[in-house]
Amino acid sequence: MIDISIEKIIIESLALTKDGVGIFNRDDRLIYCNDAIGRLFGMSAEEALNKSFSELSADCFNSSKGINIEFTTLEAWLSHASAKRRSCPYRAFEVDTQEGKWFLVTEQIVHNDYLYTYITDITEKKANARALQIMSEQFQKLATIDSLTGIYNRRYFYEKAEAEFNRSSRKNKIFSIMFLDLDKFKHINDKFGHAAGDAFLKGFAGNVQTHLRSYDTFARVGGEEFAILLPNTDKNNASIIAERIRASIEALIIPFENESLKITVSVGVVENSNEIKSIDQIMNNADKRLYQAKCNGRNQIC
Repeated sequence: MIDISIEKIIIESLALTKDGVGIFNRDDRLIYCNDAIGRLFGMSAEEALNKSFSELSADCFNSSKGINIEFTTLEAWLSHASAKRRSCPYRAFEVDTQEGKWFLVTEQIVHNDYLYTYITDITEKKANARALQIMSEQFQKLATIDSLTGIYNRRYFYEKAEAEFNRSSRKNKIFSIMFLDLDKFKHINDKFGHAAGDAFLKGFAGNVQTHLRSYDTFARVGGEEFAILLPNTDKNNASIIAERIRASIEALIIPFENESLKITVSVGVVENSNEIKSIDQIMNNADKRLYQAKCNGRNQIC
């Protein structure tokens, strides 16, 4: 038989720990808990003791404390939770509370179908993980987004184009690429300044995006040079999109200070085909067509 002094030390130690310890009997009634377990259910250990799991859950559901129960009815929650409790000898899961805390909960079936429950506060760990995720997303954005226009950059476009080329080669799918260049853009910079040029680039990018589908990839690949990747699109349909863009930009007016800025765009369009062996070949063909559009008098599609 255990020495009473040791038993007392164990109980006092469990009461002091920041982690939660609780034991439910075979009737799912809480027969032992420390304060941390009580706080999980939005109450003190004394208030939680001898309550059934259903009663503890009802207290959380009907108040603004304890476990966050995102179910429309208590009955639905209890059915969901009861199906998992004692469904295996040991399980671990995360729960959040209405106070904004997060806990890692472990449950283990012990002697006589009693359920030993142990919880650890992981709120800080979750916050740190979220902060790292946000930082990673920011770095990813910096690596893929053009800071001026908010569209994709050259590096990301070439990665996507390479991936689309490989996908189309495997699945025998068609796609098109469009190269766009603003005609005589240097004139805006020289006459009105670089701030005016930046304003037009942003306005141009915003306008073009209204003509694209959610799965198209639009990128700034140079100073006033842009590219569009059009999956599952042949040259005829790509040319229709290109004409919409050309006409829209021809009519576009960008207000800047006391000026109204206007410009046109030249577009080169190419379609992938079995004769093309690399993404670089497609890019070169698109660049040649863009050059031809320029030679044809600008404000053209080729």
